[in-house]
Amino acid sequence: MNGKGSKQRVRWSKQFEDNYNNIFRKKKDKKMEKTIKDKCVMCGANTEYTKDTHIDFRTNYVEGAGQMCDDCHTKIY
Repeated sequence: MNGKGSKQRVRWSKQFEDNYNNIFRKKKDKKMEKTIKDKCVMCGANTEYTKDTHIDFRTNYVEGAGQMCDDCHTKIY
């Protein structure tokens, strides 16, 4: 040994890192690829906005309640 560890330990470390990346990073990438639509807080229908759209750029958003679809917003307001 030269102070940096045996070749076997280094190989196991590399395998662990590869497995970790395969398990966790791919799942995150898949989630990021999906554009998750925001749901109406009243009826649960999908709205035209994604979850990452800022509230200043949305219509039918009610502070304190959340995003509403056009139909529910028209019925209430």
